Amino acid sequence: MQQRCETRVKAIIPVKVWLAGSSVRTLLAYTLDISRHGARLEGLSEAFEAGDTVVVQHGPFRAHFRVCWSGKGRHGFAIGVASMNPERDIWGLQLPLPPVDMEARPAEGSPQ
Repeated sequence: MQQRCETRVKAIIPVKVWLAGSSVRTLLAYTLDISRHGARLEGLSEAFEAGDTVVVQHGPFRAHFRVCWSGKGRHGFAIGVASMNPERDIWGLQLPLPPVDMEARPAEGSPQ
């Protein structure tokens, strides 16, 4: 299982979700937590499959996400999604930057 690269922020945000390439059925859901690169959604009336590409819309903003996992939530179905274009912010919130890998950065003053 792939690990998240950053901390998620608890946020309950209403969203609309549908399978990319199909606007036939739009489902209502809400986020439980979000980050710059993904979210956990719950309240879906139908299940999605891991690997599906979905569109998530918050207000007028939307972006494509890949479903990483799917299961039964406390209220309907739940999915974990990873953003396919993380530079597109649909949340409108100030989110923390991902941690810097200190081992990957050269020390100040050291030759590169």
